[in-house]
Amino acid sequence: DIHMIPVFIINLRANRYDQPYLRVEDIRMAEHAAGTEMALEFANYEYTLGEARPDSLVDLLNGMPPGDSADPDDIMLGSLIMGWQMKYRDAIAILDDTTAGLSDNYLAAFIRGNHEFAIAEIISSIESQDIYSAEDNSTVTRYYSNALMDYNRSIELNPDFPYSWFNRAYINSIMDELEPALEDYSSCIGISPDLGQAYYNRGLLNIFLDSLQEGCRDLSQAGELGIEAAYRVIYKFCKE
Repeated sequence: DIHMIPVFIINLRANRYDQPYLRVEDIRMAEHAAGTEMALEFANYEYTLGEARPDSLVDLLNGMPPGDSADPDDIMLGSLIMGWQMKYRDAIAILDDTTAGLSDNYLAAFIRGNHEFAIAEIISSIESQDIYSAEDNSTVTRYYSNALMDYNRSIELNPDFPYSWFNRAYINSIMDELEPALEDYSSCIGISPDLGQAYYNRGLLNIFLDSLQEGCRDLSQAGELGIEAAYRVIYKFCKE
């Protein structure tokens, strides 16, 4: 019953959909969108919509074919909405359009990585209906690898954006690249020391790697930062 906290995505929905195969968290990161005109609210564990109504945004973007707007924010928002509708390949194609001017945009690279991750999760669920192993399916591995490259790019463009580090760490961990995952969680914590999810996941990795003291310390910090699941793991592994 112990699972790592999954990747962070940008979301805007009135209700949480029942999609058990898609392991995601929503992020509250308005401070990282300074200067953007995207009509979005970024939420973590809840959907705080403010004045933005998702139905009106969906109607707006659905009525605007790709290419009608050259504004990078409109293009990213269009890609996000396609992703929310599970049209992931179309969402990626919008970002990859050379006329979009997003090749040097860290948030676009982050969004693209999320789309690649979602495709990998769906394929994995359909084919195995079980926990993914990197040795099981080369197609799934390819999409996870694509997501890693996108997060690499996002980090290259903006190394102060903690969620790209977190997401890269998560994918590295499920692909059994545990030491790089630990390093990325540490980088994420260095940038955002209040991100309890990063302490939680790093704690689980440390326990798995037999670094019990470090793992329990991370889990204790995660608990203090509001990750209640940390206390269940502490009870199981850190009694002494």
